[in-house]
Amino acid sequence: LKAAEERGKTETLKRIEEAQPPFNIRYENGMRITSRDKRHELQIAPEVYTQFSAFPEDTDADGNFLIRRARVSLQGRLFGDWTYRLTLEGTGDKVLSSTTYLGWEKFKGFRIRVGQNLAPFGGEANSSRFNLFFLERSMIGDRLRESVSRGVFVFSDPHPAIHLRASVTNGNGTNDDDNNEKDFSFRVAGKPFQASRWHPRWPIEVAGNVSIGRQPHNASGGQTRLVLRDNRLAVFDAATEGLRTRFGGDLSYNKEYREKGLPFSALAEFIYEKQEREGPILGTGNADLVRHGYSVQAGYLLMGEWKKNGLEAAARYDSIDV
Repeated sequence: LKAAEERGKTETLKRIEEAQPPFNIRYENGMRITSRDKRHELQIAPEVYTQFSAFPEDTDADGNFLIRRARVSLQGRLFGDWTYRLTLEGTGDKVLSSTTYLGWEKFKGFRIRVGQNLAPFGGEANSSRFNLFFLERSMIGDRLRESVSRGVFVFSDPHPAIHLRASVTNGNGTNDDDNNEKDFSFRVAGKPFQASRWHPRWPIEVAGNVSIGRQPHNASGGQTRLVLRDNRLAVFDAATEGLRTRFGGDLSYNKEYREKGLPFSALAEFIYEKQEREGPILGTGNADLVRHGYSVQAGYLLMGEWKKNGLEAAARYDSIDV
């Protein structure tokens, strides 16, 4: 009788399991659809950023209300080892103007993505917009960054305290078909107190970045130039096209409030860029274009939890020389 009872329970549990749907649906940072074996997942995450500006009456500026960004991300996992992301932009001039890739991420020590992704350069630039202190990035984070480009991206975490990132990209930013020139970027980040008893009180991350390429990222660095085309002298106003080298470093404390119980978070960063100029340039000669700057920003969590129901006070000071 006992054996028959156990068989009955087993059959009942089996029928209940078979009656379950092949996937689970829940809400966690967007809608998540996960297969029962957890090998397949789809996350649908809409994002809307609004901005309101107001100025005193005696200033020569008008207040406004803007929808700064509106996008929908479809991301997840296939067959356990493959990852994907498709981001549809609603405010730009191109629909696929943000992160879109296919990745193979079976091992934590070596992961690879192919497509359109954020180049590994800069502490602020490699932070999600959800984790920024302010809606807009700092001046160096906006003007001297690698941005989203198309290419191959490699990630490696050989040790819990060491993170390596590298990429080979088109060097022209998003949605650009000219891949004749390439950019090479590399970032290494380390947590010196990760394995020590000091880490809970000193969650520090130190990182270095380097990038080399010939394609410009920002036309604001360009100068009007004279070029010879079809045996005629023409004026060409665009960004310079010589070799560009960029390096920088960043230091963060309690990045993104990852350590519970520590209400303070901070980030300091500097970037230096040197751009060669090729061809005759009107006005300033052929001198190399040098741009550099730094940024220091911090936040204090006044109440609640980070990214849930928290209230944060933040401050930033940045400087750039272009």
